[in-house]
Amino acid sequence: MLEKLHSLIPRALLAPTAPAAARPAAPAIAQRVEPNWPTIEGPRRGMRINPALVEQLAKQEAARGAAIDWTEKFKPPVVAPGTFKKGDEAPTVAMDSVCDNLAGTLGACGGFNQLNGVDFIGYAALSLLSQHPLIRAMVETLADEMTRKWIEFGGQGSEESDTKRVQALQAATEKFHLKKAFNRSAKKTGYFGGCMLYVDMGDDTRSDEGLREIQTPLTLDSAKIRKNSFKGFRLIEPINCYPAPYNADNPLAADYYQPNAWLVQGRKVHASRLLHFTQNEPPVLLKPAYNFFGIPLAQMALDYVDRFDTVRIAVAKLVKRFSTSILKTDMSQILNGGGYDDAASLQARALLWQMVGDNQGLMALDMDKEDFVQVNTPLTGLSDIVSQQLELLAAISRTPAVKLLGIAPRGFNSTGEYDEANWYDHVASQQSIVLADNLDRAIKIIQLSEMGQIDDDLTHKFVPLHEQSEAEKAANRKQNADTFAIYFDRGVIGNEEERIRLASDPDSGYDSIDVDKMPEAPDLGEGMDDDEERDTDSTGAVA
Repeated sequence: MLEKLHSLIPRALLAPTAPAAARPAAPAIAQRVEPNWPTIEGPRRGMRINPALVEQLAKQEAARGAAIDWTEKFKPPVVAPGTFKKGDEAPTVAMDSVCDNLAGTLGACGGFNQLNGVDFIGYAALSLLSQHPLIRAMVETLADEMTRKWIEFGGQGSEESDTKRVQALQAATEKFHLKKAFNRSAKKTGYFGGCMLYVDMGDDTRSDEGLREIQTPLTLDSAKIRKNSFKGFRLIEPINCYPAPYNADNPLAADYYQPNAWLVQGRKVHASRLLHFTQNEPPVLLKPAYNFFGIPLAQMALDYVDRFDTVRIAVAKLVKRFSTSILKTDMSQILNGGGYDDAASLQARALLWQMVGDNQGLMALDMDKEDFVQVNTPLTGLSDIVSQQLELLAAISRTPAVKLLGIAPRGFNSTGEYDEANWYDHVASQQSIVLADNLDRAIKIIQLSEMGQIDDDLTHKFVPLHEQSEAEKAANRKQNADTFAIYFDRGVIGNEEERIRLASDPDSGYDSIDVDKMPEAPDLGEGMDDDEERDTDSTGAVA
């Protein structure tokens, strides 16, 4: 190439020339000062970017998965010639005509695009939502608290007989895993708005006789529930059942919008054989839409969880790129279409910075044409934004942040006693609304099957969730002792009554004493009257 240029240009022009002789400077008076006239510049043209560069960058972005050519991805397969006989149809994508009716497709999928709380999103979508960790935490925290301490049994007869019957009933409920069944039901209720426990009486649901039997009512008597006939509880999710014809025209009837039977995968089952769990009961007009169950907590929290995920992802991206390194260099060649070499040089320049651009690397810059700056995005307030979204999740599920997220409580007081008391009140109300009626019926079924009859003297109740600290228990014992001293000094009660109270109180520390064996009074010596032997002052308080 250089030789070709030499052949085109005369050698005289390429020959080096001697420098011109320096002329003597004219006197200062003889020099003429030229005036500095202002010049007018025309409009400058902006930098023109080569379209080929834009197309190349778009292809690289698509190659990284930012844009997917779905027509290319789902095109019909290409088979070898002769695979199909003449007259056979060419292979096509299955159900590829479903999008011909665009209006129908959008109408079928419109429910997922509506605002939260307007439409029932369906059990398929709720099943997917059950995988979300935050929704799972909200649902299972409440369900676990509702069954954490479970129930305790008591009796109204003699102490000895009550103890034996209570132990037998406790063993029977553990035999059929009653606590686990209700815990699973509470979780499914949170995910789907409700569920059912099928009372398995050993009927063969694959035979005609068994199918006829499960359509009959299950009454709570020994004639219907024979001894050892109960086999256990079977959990049924709402996706597997649908109500049979129900009363929808007479609001004065007791069964208004309450199905008397259910279709479980096509098998008709009487409602008395199913323990029906419901949470957040919807209005009458919406009951059929929710399959006669409740509004799922997972659906109500979906909008708040989605907003939190949006904030979380945005904050993560901002933190990832909060520090931006800017290399000021000459970009005119590559933007004007300088060619492959210029583009490769720019990429190599950027790669060089990535390789050595750390705290221990040395970055070399062109002194005249390059400059380096670093721009940092302020991160102040990001933690407050994320915390606010988390607090909304705790509010919608009525769960304290310390229970739901493990975050230290804020507000009211430093220990979070108010939040804890409010939370336990909410759990107790949910136990009464969701579990109480079904629990009472389940215990009666177990009694009929295991004991042959329902013992009306035995009672059950949920164990209170609030636990006192050792300091609180000690303060209560001291207060009870002061109260007894006052009553004893006034002659209201005696030592026998107080010993009975101590023996019946599991937190007294004396619940194992024999109430019939009274201790002997201490010998205080001679010369002391009754007033001096007393350990009380005039007000009755312990001295």
